[in-house]
Amino acid sequence: MTGHWELWISAGTGPLEARRFVALLAERLARACEDAGLSLEAELRDSNDSPRSIGLRIRGDAERALDGWLGTHELVHDSRKARSGRHRGHRKRWFASVSLTPVCELRVEELDPRDVELRFARSGGPGGQHVNTSATAVQARHRPTGIAVRVSDSRSQAHNRELALARLCAKLGQREAASRRHHDRDQRARRFAVIRGRAIASWQIDGRHGLIVMATPATDD
Repeated sequence: MTGHWELWISAGTGPLEARRFVALLAERLARACEDAGLSLEAELRDSNDSPRSIGLRIRGDAERALDGWLGTHELVHDSRKARSGRHRGHRKRWFASVSLTPVCELRVEELDPRDVELRFARSGGPGGQHVNTSATAVQARHRPTGIAVRVSDSRSQAHNRELALARLCAKLGQREAASRRHHDRDQRARRFAVIRGRAIASWQIDGRHGLIVMATPATDD
């Protein structure tokens, strides 16, 4: 589905190494978005120095383009290569999650006319003969949600219709904002609860090429 999205890369409550992994993974994802033809509009950080989470605001068919990126990623540092004998090192892992969230921004021109029921009636109250005898008042009802507004501010039916649609969008936006606040709380909880199970991709840091993906996820010895 084409639209606006926020792509979040998060280390949860992980240590500094995990936060560095977040920054490197965000760079790779930004390139992946560009390669997939997605528009990168903004970068969101929870802090300027070693952020735990980085968000990329993107536009396009992100669900399809980034499907293989969503889930838990792990960074593997095999410190055993630096030691030998009884004191061989061990494999260290740090985790980061990648999640995609839709951003709903409703404008009048984006309202589906089939979803809006318009009714016209006479305006009541003072205003003279024209206001009382002409059907200038407009009621706009959003069929899927049942949200409705009635506008009789102007003596012009066309102007009242314009105002009614704008106010209907505003009410739908308030409803969406309330839903989004609830969703954001869930998202924050998920970002801080990185799943440390089998990762969908394992990465290593190469001195020459930066972050490189391993052929298969790492497994415990």
